[in-house]
Amino acid sequence: MKRFKWRCLVQNYQAVYLMIFAVYLASVTLQTTTFNVMYPHKLGVLVELATLAAMFGLIVGFQALTPRQIIGEVSLLALVTVVTLTSGAHYLLPTVMLVLAARQVSFRRIMQVYLAVVGSILLLAFIAAEIGLIKNITFVTDDGVRQSFGVVYTTDFAAHIFYICAAYLYLQARRFRLVMLIPALLGLVVIYQFTKTMTDTIALLVLISGYLVYVYRRKHQHVKWLRPLLRYSFLTLPIASGLMIGLSNIFNYQDKLLATLNDALSTRLALGQNALLAYGVKLFGQSPIPINGWGGDRVNTFTNGVGLTT
Repeated sequence: MKRFKWRCLVQNYQAVYLMIFAVYLASVTLQTTTFNVMYPHKLGVLVELATLAAMFGLIVGFQALTPRQIIGEVSLLALVTVVTLTSGAHYLLPTVMLVLAARQVSFRRIMQVYLAVVGSILLLAFIAAEIGLIKNITFVTDDGVRQSFGVVYTTDFAAHIFYICAAYLYLQARRFRLVMLIPALLGLVVIYQFTKTMTDTIALLVLISGYLVYVYRRKHQHVKWLRPLLRYSFLTLPIASGLMIGLSNIFNYQDKLLATLNDALSTRLALGQNALLAYGVKLFGQSPIPINGWGGDRVNTFTNGVGLTT
């Protein structure tokens, strides 16, 4: 009887969590599309605050935490609150609260909701942009035309495609067949052909390659170095982040290798070095840094959704 009650509680908890997560995800995703002019900022703030309150209620009301876990979560929230107040990055708190409240929720279900919500909104934005309901901001560059298909910027659209492909591949891993790779390959073509975003193109290539190695790992058990590589693959993110920061710190145009890498990464090494020199690194973050992107002084070049990047 107790087991039945606990199972019902977990199922209800999961359903409530996923519903709130879906609403919050839809809110933040809409704000990355040019539907944002129709989406009141106050509504987005209300959804964020409601999400914070709901996640706090789920954690306090339904999670059986040990004293050690309570201390850890309270400490983490205190740190994130300080960083949020210092940097103005208001999205940090709801993100961390969503992670903390997901303790009893299936990660697979979270990915299913993510794929359904973000995929649907991107499809809707694409259709709306094509029929002229919202702007399809397009950039003319030396490499050709870069399109955003109803998203606020080309790299934002490319990032959405990358994460949708990542979620899709995760959900297909249990019964993967090579034919299931076609949607991810199509996503790769779209990123490369229409957004000209090399960073996301490289990232998706790495993702697909690593994914294939993981899925077929049992066929290569004789390769001794493969097992520890997969076991510690979670370290890729901090290592890659540290590498990018380090390369940005030592970047100079006289080094041909660094200059070539900088071009391949859409000048991110040069931009990173400029940021490090101008603002440095602070322990708890810093106030928002002004940028010169589509939201900077170049925003005035837009005419009917078309911008020049020269």
